[in-house]
Amino acid sequence: VGSIGRKTESACFASSAFELTMSTLSFTTSIARPVSPQMADFAPRVVPLDRSTPQQKAFWRAVVETDSHLILEALAGTGKTSSIVSAAAQLIENGTAPRDIAFCAFNTHIKEELARKIPPGTQVLTTHQLGLRAIAAGIGAQPKIESNKIWILLEEMELEGALPQVASQSKNQFFALVRKLVGLCKNTLTLPCEAGKPQEIRAEKLRELALAYEVNICPAAAKTAKTNPHATELQRDADARQDALFQSQLFTVVAGVFERSLDLTSIVDFDDMLYLPCRFGWAPPATPILFGDEVQDWNLAQQKLVWMATVDCGGRFIGVGDTHQAIYAFRGADNDAMNRLYRALQKSDRGVERLPLTLSFR
Repeated sequence: VGSIGRKTESACFASSAFELTMSTLSFTTSIARPVSPQMADFAPRVVPLDRSTPQQKAFWRAVVETDSHLILEALAGTGKTSSIVSAAAQLIENGTAPRDIAFCAFNTHIKEELARKIPPGTQVLTTHQLGLRAIAAGIGAQPKIESNKIWILLEEMELEGALPQVASQSKNQFFALVRKLVGLCKNTLTLPCEAGKPQEIRAEKLRELALAYEVNICPAAAKTAKTNPHATELQRDADARQDALFQSQLFTVVAGVFERSLDLTSIVDFDDMLYLPCRFGWAPPATPILFGDEVQDWNLAQQKLVWMATVDCGGRFIGVGDTHQAIYAFRGADNDAMNRLYRALQKSDRGVERLPLTLSFR
């Protein structure tokens, strides 16, 4: 594996209004307009006004009549996707160029579904695709995608004799745990060590991260709790000492492989697609109006990446999600994702309005 040069500049995380601290854990009017030839093929997919709810109409009015950012709090079955698709159609009817509108889907499956519904001329992409575009522009080439990047780097470190002997776990268990923590660091924009200094480990931050996302970094105590729930104080003290040594070894490796991965920007995994643009300030293509779907599951890196594509460029963000359906904690999301995004947008030049969607059609 080759490197295109170490990236040791200080983290480019901060944005004037973007909040980076982790948390502890419808239409313009109701007047019907004739369908333009451009929208003729698309029209049947739009929610008919006579079948829409007052909340949908209020959302559509806010989309077209204001220029603020919008957060749509939508419960399950309330027509989240159809509401934002209809909003985009109404923007186009009111003069917005389709090329100025993009939809950001959470994953490839949702992207493929959304692609069949959106107005012609608009585009849909995932946050990872957004990040890939930013990386390609940043390094001046299309990076190679390697999902096992961290594992490969760990094997390199093993060959170099740079890994400790860990008695409490097998190699595969240890590697998987390291990869998990590195991924969480990237997805939550958490530095495991001081930038460019893997020897200066931020152990307390890593413990907080593991606790917040229920990552077991105390294997000795966990084993005793499972096999001997009535263990003596002496046994628990021995477990604590063993786990403290394990964490020291683990965090050293996490910091080391994290920094190595930043040297290798020409090869990326899925965590890099989100993290590298945030770390090095590689902005994705500017998007005048971006609709975000399922934003309750966006981790901090995804939020920052979309922010760079919209808010930092004077664009507008319109997000929809349901805080009660946040299920991607393993990817660094948390129940405060939408609230954190709303608080950040409050500080932006456009401001933000929060609207509900509560009537379920299911």
